[in-house]
Amino acid sequence: MARQLSPTAYLVRYGLIGAAIAFAGPPIYIHAPKVYADIHGVGLAWLGLILLAIRAFDFIQDPLLGWWIAKSGNKRMPLAVLFTLFLGVGMSALFAPTPLLSPGLWFALSLAFVFTGFSGLQIMFYSAGLGLADHLKTSHARVAAWRETSVLIGICAACVAPAGFALLVGESGGYALYAVAFLVLLLTGLFLSRPVWQTPLPTRQEKANYRSLLSDKPLRWLLAIGFLNSLPTGVTSTLFLFYVEDRIGVKAHAGPMLLTFFLCAALAAPIWGKLADKYSPKSVLMAGMALAIPAFITASMLGTGDAVPFYIICILSGVTLGADMTILPAMLSTRLEASGQSPSHAFGMWGFITKMSFAIAAGLSLPLLAYAGYNPGTENPEAALRSLAMTYAALPCALKILAIIALKLAPAAAKPV
Repeated sequence: MARQLSPTAYLVRYGLIGAAIAFAGPPIYIHAPKVYADIHGVGLAWLGLILLAIRAFDFIQDPLLGWWIAKSGNKRMPLAVLFTLFLGVGMSALFAPTPLLSPGLWFALSLAFVFTGFSGLQIMFYSAGLGLADHLKTSHARVAAWRETSVLIGICAACVAPAGFALLVGESGGYALYAVAFLVLLLTGLFLSRPVWQTPLPTRQEKANYRSLLSDKPLRWLLAIGFLNSLPTGVTSTLFLFYVEDRIGVKAHAGPMLLTFFLCAALAAPIWGKLADKYSPKSVLMAGMALAIPAFITASMLGTGDAVPFYIICILSGVTLGADMTILPAMLSTRLEASGQSPSHAFGMWGFITKMSFAIAAGLSLPLLAYAGYNPGTENPEAALRSLAMTYAALPCALKILAIIALKLAPAAAKPV
């Protein structure tokens, strides 16, 4: 069946499972902390510590999952089913209307299932992209554009789904209904993506261990840049709803603002991919990263009622996200092809460093805000709201500058070959 598909059909099915996986993204990183803080009464400091602890668990399991997936070779369908089961069960538990255990413990256990399934599918998804580029004899930038556009479409749908369902059945029930919709989409994506998992990975990979991976200097630089570049996104993702509802004071706009942000990223992703094909990917990526700086600076100065300026910031920062999500993975894939490293190991490490950055962002920013006296959903003193604004915008600005410096200093060999 797989051989009868056209290249576009392969990419469509590849994008479909990516959209299904991505449909879990915003609720995990953006909505879940807010739900457990507002609805279930878990303190910000505890949420930050739980997220950091669960991510520490992820730090250990992601490289192991990458090794396991690499050992499976081209027999990946059973693993796809297993990881789908973990992710589906975890999401159903995470957004259940009533936790069956204490909210903090339930939050931790649910996330453990979610992150295991999410990590496994994400590693397989990115690794399959390398196989598709080789099998279809197309560029990594083209595959990356299809992949990241589809991912961003899934993210956009997830941004509006919880709010839309909440209008029908209330906030708590809305998240439960979202979990049901997610299960339907995930199972559909799994079924239709079977040809993707059956596509052989490149046979020329000879180096299939983490020691070999980390001994490759260009790959080390790309992984380090990916880590630094994910830190700002981790901070803003964790604090987005808190910032919009309590600093800007426009709770009703949270969903549309998220949609605007990710929709702009989705629309910009293929453009960034074409620019990377035509010009130096490193230069194009640096330009995209630099565009985020004025957005962060402006966001740190906004106050109550500044909805229109923040919509503009969402547009600009969304466009820059399209560059981050498209070009960096394409650079990594191209380097893997040139160096003969194992894609499963590499994207296992990629997932590791991305989650480590998100863990550090959540584990530090939430307790920091709790220490500053910020309480979500209540009347906060101006000093606490300033701390929220500075943590949400000024801190990511500084982190983004560090990422740009690292990209600038990266050796010439770190460019795609």
